[in-house]
Amino acid sequence: MLRQEVNSWNGERRGAVEISGGDIVVVHSRFDELLNIELSKDDSFQNRYGIFNHNDLLGKSAGRRWITASGKVATGAGFVIVLRPTPELWTLSLSHRTQIVYTHDIGVITAEMDLRPGSIVVEAGTGSGSMTASLARAVAPTGRVLSFEIHEDRAKKAMEDFEKLGISDYITVVNRNVGTEGFKGIPESSVDAVFLDLPAVWDVAAEAERILRVDGVLATFSPCVEQVRRTYEELSKHSFSEIKTSTVGFRTWDTKKRSKDYSQSETEQARKRKRVSEGRGNQAGERSGIPDKDDRIKACDVKLVSRPYREIMTHTSYLTFARRLVNKPKLSDAKAQSEGGIKPVAKTGD
Repeated sequence: MLRQEVNSWNGERRGAVEISGGDIVVVHSRFDELLNIELSKDDSFQNRYGIFNHNDLLGKSAGRRWITASGKVATGAGFVIVLRPTPELWTLSLSHRTQIVYTHDIGVITAEMDLRPGSIVVEAGTGSGSMTASLARAVAPTGRVLSFEIHEDRAKKAMEDFEKLGISDYITVVNRNVGTEGFKGIPESSVDAVFLDLPAVWDVAAEAERILRVDGVLATFSPCVEQVRRTYEELSKHSFSEIKTSTVGFRTWDTKKRSKDYSQSETEQARKRKRVSEGRGNQAGERSGIPDKDDRIKACDVKLVSRPYREIMTHTSYLTFARRLVNKPKLSDAKAQSEGGIKPVAKTGD
């Protein structure tokens, strides 16, 4: 089903697509729980809410409630939400074979690399395929993603996932150690962007320079600042400019309904417990459960309350970007130009 999501980026409006056997859907059971499952006839899926028959979805479109086999909505039966697997939802629901690139970093990376339909992208470090799926959507339907993975098993599993999602036409996965073998087979100045998710980016800098077209973008994903330093030093030796490093902070907010008789906030309750423990509060009131007069909060007509989730996803990795320039002149060429364009003469035998 992700194929329809990718194909929709050719400018045609996407309509509702019927679910059939073999399709992958994303099941949203709660705000922090997403799961992707492959549907098949006469099969079922089970979680804390009950048993869900696959047949109830076949022939229908995604974006609906999936009711348990034993109940109906009117009776308050359990349900989950069924969604089509966009690259963002795939990132949140896939099996983590490695550390993955999350959506807030992916958005910045794809924007900085200036990807568009028809772009040719090389990726080193396929991993779980999170970034690869988003790259495929960015360059489809006429572009291509060539992804390299050092571990054979991970490369095979990633390609299996892409085939199930229906996006394998846009992706080629190659099992290769690019740190030692490079990007051999790719012509010079033939790709629009290169993304490196490797522990030693500096080992591949020269090869990235070779295959990138002039004004193409190199992007790297590095967990440690020491890696960023070495990457910067190596890129500075090659034909790269506009080198910059960024980190992305991402904070999700939760909005919930709040009853009108809600009389005391969690913050005020914590402050009261602290005052009592320090001997400054109304201990009798604390024992009886009656708040002090000054602690009482008047009933409010506000029906919704918003606050950030306690778990905040801040720094994940350092994102480094650089642009490919025209090749720097060699030292010997620069010296010849400074001496009036005199070039060295080749030696001849006696």
